[in-house]
Amino acid sequence: MSYLTLFRSLVVASVLLLSGQAGYGQETPATKPASEKTEIQPKPKVAVVAPAVDDAIARARRTFEALGKELAAARKDINSPTATIEKLVTSRGVLVELRKKVAIARGGMETPIADLAARLKELGPAPKKGETEAETITTQRDALSNTLNGLKAELKQLDLLELETGQLASKISELQKAAFVERVFVSRRSVLNPQLWWDFTPTLVDASGRTTGLFQVWHKPAGTDEKISGTASFLAVMSIFSLAVLLVFFVWSKMSNPPDRIGEASDLRRIWRAVGGTVVVAIIGVVTIFISLTIVTMSAVDDLRIPRLVIAGGEIIFIASVMITVLRAVLAPSNFDWRLANMDDLAAGQLFRYGLFAAVIFGLDRGASALADITFMPLEFVVGVHALVSILLIVTLAKIVSTSRSAGALLDDTEPTEGRSFYFSWAHRFFLIAWLLLGICVVALLFGYIALAHFIITNTLVTAAMVIILYLIHHLVDALVSSSTQPWSRFGKAIRSKMGLGDETIRRVGLLLSTITDVSVVLLGAPLVLALWTITWVDFSSLARQAFFGFKVGDVSIEPSKILLAIVMLVVGVIVVRILSTWLNRRILSRSNIDAGVQNSIATGVKYTGVLLAGGFALSAAGLDFSKLAIVAGALSVGIGFGLQSVVSNFVSGLILLAERPIRIGDWIEVGAGEGVVKKINVRSTEIETFDRCSVIVPNSSFISDPVKNWSHGSSVGRIKINVGVGYDSDPEQVQKILIECAQAHDRVISSPAPRVMFMDFGSSSLDFQLRIFLDDIGYCTAVASDLRFTIFRELKAAGIEIPFPQRDINIRDIEKISQAFEKKPAARKPRKVARK
Repeated sequence: MSYLTLFRSLVVASVLLLSGQAGYGQETPATKPASEKTEIQPKPKVAVVAPAVDDAIARARRTFEALGKELAAARKDINSPTATIEKLVTSRGVLVELRKKVAIARGGMETPIADLAARLKELGPAPKKGETEAETITTQRDALSNTLNGLKAELKQLDLLELETGQLASKISELQKAAFVERVFVSRRSVLNPQLWWDFTPTLVDASGRTTGLFQVWHKPAGTDEKISGTASFLAVMSIFSLAVLLVFFVWSKMSNPPDRIGEASDLRRIWRAVGGTVVVAIIGVVTIFISLTIVTMSAVDDLRIPRLVIAGGEIIFIASVMITVLRAVLAPSNFDWRLANMDDLAAGQLFRYGLFAAVIFGLDRGASALADITFMPLEFVVGVHALVSILLIVTLAKIVSTSRSAGALLDDTEPTEGRSFYFSWAHRFFLIAWLLLGICVVALLFGYIALAHFIITNTLVTAAMVIILYLIHHLVDALVSSSTQPWSRFGKAIRSKMGLGDETIRRVGLLLSTITDVSVVLLGAPLVLALWTITWVDFSSLARQAFFGFKVGDVSIEPSKILLAIVMLVVGVIVVRILSTWLNRRILSRSNIDAGVQNSIATGVKYTGVLLAGGFALSAAGLDFSKLAIVAGALSVGIGFGLQSVVSNFVSGLILLAERPIRIGDWIEVGAGEGVVKKINVRSTEIETFDRCSVIVPNSSFISDPVKNWSHGSSVGRIKINVGVGYDSDPEQVQKILIECAQAHDRVISSPAPRVMFMDFGSSSLDFQLRIFLDDIGYCTAVASDLRFTIFRELKAAGIEIPFPQRDINIRDIEKISQAFEKKPAARKPRKVARK
């Protein structure tokens, strides 16, 4: 169906719908036959929806007109043999916007269709054969049905247009993939081949000549009354560039030697110096490019290559300056007090020089690539530049990694030095990945894949810079929040005096700000980092399908690509869940006033829920049909019945523990396996650390089926008893008073319930008393009992009260007979004769 026919159908539908204001095609009384004028038919109560239909038609018409033009342009760009990746990306963006317009128009037509369907439902179904109804009702039903069917047909046309737009976008994606693969994975000469450098050398002279000619074109136009000359614009732009470089050096000097008025190098000031300096330098670069382009626009230069040249020069200044600023802020080679990375001066100086060289090389590479596009340099020039830049950056990054791993370069920052925090200790975890990427680049250069090596090495450098900047922003907010919670800090005083906020409010606002910043850094930073690799590093799904073509074993189809994808998704999902759980514990739960047991329950629930979701996504990616879960559930029930009873019992018991929380993290409990402090509650088992620092793993079912003694359940208050024995000549009232005073003098003893002294018994050698006291934290029972025993012994001794020890009187009868028996000497025994054979 053509667009003209589609518009005519919409107009006819609107006319029919507009006529519905008079009954949707019913005859007026003036046109009825005389015999029917006396017949009064009940008028159905229907709503008029003609304006909504008109709006839907108008939106559809505008959408069709836009599609008619823009789809034609997109087809032309797609089918063009000279289509570039940039043009394809632009066309894809246009198609995405068109799909949005189609969706809006489609949504606008759904309401009129729903209204018409409701009116038809109100009129009821058509009469069955043999039944009759008023002619006006039949006419209205037919008109509404025709209008509704027409609108549904137009809605389907919109669906077809949306489908066509999506197909064109998919085609652009495929072309983009092919163009990228052709550009990056094209094989050239190896860097070991002298012919590569032999072809590259003459292009340097050619590039110099073309650049000189471009500057001559810039100088050539003469000035007019309205526009300045080319020479004047050139001098002005060069002056702006020079001033920008001077301003950047000024910022660097202030970063190297901060003025004394700034104060000591606190965490907040050090990170603010890094982020603030980077932002200032970036603003200088952006303003430089904007002013330079404005000057060129105001000049008589009409060659479009000159603005591109100005942008290329400004890009060199911007990229190199920002990278060097980040390096200077993190390493601070001339000032250890402001250094963010905990490394010695020698390593900091070496890493700064290597990083400075890499930043300059990268900036020159971007400028050379832009110059090649502007002056249409031969392919040998681009290949030679990319090969040379790749070699230099590989060597430089290798030196950076090796220097960082050397002794004394990257020190342990687990303990802050002089009250300062250090950062980037996690960098050593990525050294293996860095060596792997460098190795890939070396192999690519040796086999002639220069574009691939250049793509990997340059994107690695930019990714590292972006990650460092995002990491600094993350810690800047942390430092601001930490400073705001300190009432003696300048920032904390300013917030309390200007805004009148209390400590608890500031803490909550800081927690919210930290959470929002972390989420924002991830949501904004991750796409920026991934854009370096995914926008141009397109999906290699077609290559993966060829590599992992799959095979069948009987009726079972096995596709290694799906299995590998499922494993990758599961691993990535578990890593993401662990990161989320760690972030939730450290950034939100640990800084909230929620009970430790609730924190553990939330963190554990989030972790296992995330793992289950990751497993579900992985199984779905592997092609598992979840409609067959009944078979899987049956198999699991059999397995549980035979061998997994204890596992399932512990799992269910773990869920009960997390929900009811009869024990929590930090509780002092006694079970059959021993006693200790609960350290971790997992779904299957619970870890208890005894007072001898021995970890005991107890199945969760034991806490459900066996009695558990919890000393700190519900409250940390607990009672201890201390037995004291005194001599029979002591005054019990005085002993009671001394014991009460000793108990009340201890900080851990609470006043309610008050300490009590019980006269327990008349012992065999002492009067036995028992001191009963309640502590604010039963976990200190042993230490408090020991302190009180020392104090009681000292006070009783000072009061002259004896603490007796058990005594026994032994009475010996007939002592004279026993002594006489000891005085008598035993008779001499005769030697026994032994018979010899």
